[in-house]
Amino acid sequence: MPRKPIRLPDDAYANTEAVFHVIIHAAAGTRPFESPSVAAPLWTILCNELERPSVRLLCAALMPDHLHLIVSPRRKPITDWVRDFKAFTTNSLRPLHGQQSIWQARFYDRRLRSEKELEICVDYVYRNPVDAGLVDEPDQWPWVGAWLDHPDPG
Repeated sequence: MPRKPIRLPDDAYANTEAVFHVIIHAAAGTRPFESPSVAAPLWTILCNELERPSVRLLCAALMPDHLHLIVSPRRKPITDWVRDFKAFTTNSLRPLHGQQSIWQARFYDRRLRSEKELEICVDYVYRNPVDAGLVDEPDQWPWVGAWLDHPDPG
């Protein structure tokens, strides 16, 4: 019996009506984002995406060993954007972390199918640093944000 594909059809990742929860893990056994000298510039790169038309970033949390994103495609399919984001951040941050790659090859994604699912997922991502025991309140974590009302750069 053939294995079930791990990805949706390509056109699903380009559908501008779709919203995805994406998790990108750091390279196996590493925690590069524990270090503010790596986490801060990565967060800056990510926040710059708010002003670019490739995707619409709705929420994110950078944890010590992974990155949560709630994102919707605009001019670039999510799969292409994640590939390019991982390559760009690896190359940009290489002098700070010294590894060949900071990311695992694959990433996890889940399409959110309703406003209620989106609301639950934003709360989950935003509270992730609290639930991980890193801070008492989400606003105490420097690398978490929700931008649901941020204008689309179109």
